[in-house]
Amino acid sequence: MGQVEPSTPLWHAINVVLGYDWFTYVRQRAGRNAAHGALIPDEADRLLKEASEISFMAGMSAAAFDRKPLEYEVVAMKEAKRKRGAASGQASNNKRAARVAAFWSEIEALADLFPKMTEERIVAQAFENAVANDPDLWRQGKGQMEAYLSDDIRSTEPYKSQYYALFQKTP
Repeated sequence: MGQVEPSTPLWHAINVVLGYDWFTYVRQRAGRNAAHGALIPDEADRLLKEASEISFMAGMSAAAFDRKPLEYEVVAMKEAKRKRGAASGQASNNKRAARVAAFWSEIEALADLFPKMTEERIVAQAFENAVANDPDLWRQGKGQMEAYLSDDIRSTEPYKSQYYALFQKTP
């Protein structure tokens, strides 16, 4: 027969039943004072302690049954938090990708001005245009032009090769 995991509701219930069985066995076998028909003081003390322990075990058992749904709720809350975090991260990544795409389209729109305007001025103007065209998209990231430029446009494809092709310096 398998082991019962300690401190589970089943474990507590088994201990209550076993404690009660022991209590009734001891009570039946307890010595009696022949003159009064009462328990011998030592036996009475022992039975009282046994009854107290059974009562405590029953309380622990009830608490374990009450606690179990709470433990399930905690696990469910942690899982929901993890899912919200993952969804939030995905939404954040999607918005960043949309901001990079908007920034890139503005760079492409102004690229014909190169070399009349410097690369830095075209990029700065493109960023200003992108923010002005869709302020809701740019509620975050307005002050991060250099981050979008270096982390996304100059560093990752498909923007990287197109960026350097647009701003290719000719002798």
